[in-house]
Parts: sequence; C-alpha cells; structure tokens
Amino acid sequence: MLGQLKCLETLNLSHNNLSGTIPSSYGEMLSLTIVDISYNQLEGPIPNILAFQNAPIEALSNNKGLCGNASGLELCSTSNGNSHNHKTNKNLVVILPLILGTVLLTLFLYGLSYVLCRMKEYKVADESHVENLFTIWSFDGKMVYENIIDATEEFDNKHLIGVGGHGSVYKAELLTGQIVAVKKLHSLQNEEMSNLKAFASEIQALTEIRHRNCEVIWILLPSIALIFGL
Repeated sequence: MLGQLKCLETLNLSHNNLSGTIPSSYGEMLSLTIVDISYNQLEGPIPNILAFQNAPIEALSNNKGLCGNASGLELCSTSNGNSHNHKTNKNLVVILPLILGTVLLTLFLYGLSYVLCRMKEYKVADESHVENLFTIWSFDGKMVYENIIDATEEFDNKHLIGVGGHGSVYKAELLTGQIVAVKKLHSLQNEEMSNLKAFASEIQALTEIRHRNCEVIWILLPSIALIFGL
C-alpha cells in the first residue's frame, strides 16, 4: 500500500519489528527525500532510488541483513541467482539430449518394426501364393491330367489363347479357383525330334520368368509340356 504513495516525501518505519524484504513498489516512490527503516528485521536489497541510497547508515541499521548501493551497506551478492541460472542451464544441457535421444530411438524402433512387419506380410503372402499354386500338384499325375481335361473341356478351341511352334496354349480354371495357362504339345513325328532342343530352350526360358503375377511350373504329363499360373 505504501508503495502507491508516490508523492510521499518522508518515510519513517523504524522500531516496527518489520520482517522480510522491502517491497519493490518502494522503488517507484521518487518523491521520497527522507527514509528511516532502522530497528526492524528487514533483509535483502534496498530500493534503487536516491532516498535509500543517500540515507545515513543509522536510518538503515539494526536490520537482519540489508544490502545495496548505500553508505555502510554491503553490495548485494548475485551469486545465488547466477548459481541458480547455472544449475538450470546445466540441467537443460543434460535433459535435452536425453529427450532427443529417446525420441530418435523410439522413431527408429517404430520404423524397424514397421519394415519387419511388412517383410513378414510379403513373405507370408508369397508362401501362401506358392502353396496354393502347388497344392493341386501334390495329387497323382492322372488326377491332375483329368482336372486339366475337364477345365479345358478336352482342349476345346474356346479355351485357346495362343499357338506356338511346339504347342497350343489354353486357359484353364482349376478346382482351386486358380487361373492357369496350359501348353499342349503338338504331336512330334520321328523326323521332328531334332526340334526337341529348341523346345527345351523354350521351356528353360519360361521357367526363368520372374513376375509377381506369373508363377511358372513345369510338369510332365501325357502330351502336356508345362503349366504356368497367371
């Protein structure tokens, strides 16, 4: 309250057993010319105005520990504040790298987990695709042959999708629901056996096809050279 009396010229608070620090609002009482705060329990810095700075030591004495730019008083130490700031800065230097390291480690582990999960999904999908495609071939050759004959309606031309030098290719839907291309060899006469080398090269080329939508299988069945899934 007294700090609001900005036109006050004389302030005498001596012998009042006051304690604590002097309010900072006293620093705005620029009209003060005479101050006496002796015989109290005041401590800390005095206001930075002429009335306090020019006050005689008797007007400031017998207090718990006043300090400031006044005759007879010790200068206020800033070591506590500096020490606190230094400690705070030191804590920040230690904590910030830990937080940053934790965030980076979390992101790395999340990314690694995501990549491994995706790789596992692709592997399972590929294995499932291969397994489904090969399951039907685990039966004996006669059953497989009969399934192909039924699927192509004994190689009816309506299932024909292409003709090559060594055979015709038919589209067939197997019992598993998979769509495959079946190549039926042309009948080879004895004088045409010399073409077997070229045919073998064709088979070799087909078995080396690598595409996610084409899984090549080649099997030996009567008059059927190979089958490859689409």
